[in-house]
Amino acid sequence: ERNGFVPTWYDQSTSGNNATQATAGEQPTIVVNGGIVKNIKGNPSVQFNGSDESLTYGNVITNVNTASSFIYLERNSASGNEIATHQGSSSTSPASRWYTPFLSGTVNALSPTLFSFACGSSNVEGFVNGTSKGTLSLEDASTTSITNSTIGKFSVSSGFDFTGKITEYFIAASKLQ
Repeated sequence: ERNGFVPTWYDQSTSGNNATQATAGEQPTIVVNGGIVKNIKGNPSVQFNGSDESLTYGNVITNVNTASSFIYLERNSASGNEIATHQGSSSTSPASRWYTPFLSGTVNALSPTLFSFACGSSNVEGFVNGTSKGTLSLEDASTTSITNSTIGKFSVSSGFDFTGKITEYFIAASKLQ
């Protein structure tokens, strides 16, 4: 049995925003029993156990009203509340947090799904596999105090850790539509 773990998920841009995990027991998996982890479509992916596995990265966005993000993932279960990625602080006035996405029983198990979120001039719109799921008013919230940017778990409180595979993740500080 050979297993491989991810201590660093390298940023493919020139920004150097690598996501890392120094604690060996908290690193997500990329190889299980000698085989590369793949989603149901056959794409190589990083697998998170929904318990203690996560990667952290630096502050990419400066304000939640200018962010855009895309993530291609496959959830292990269609129930329960999970956050695949999170950038934000524990501040609640206003809450300066950006989730990609907050899953609440809305994604079928074993179904690769593309989530995208883009800010407009006054709102943010969410898409699932290219179909709009609605808009919400934007909150003007600075993220300069962010210390918790994670993939695989919600670092502000427990109970929302992600169980499944993430194939790709992209976050930008600008409004991409």
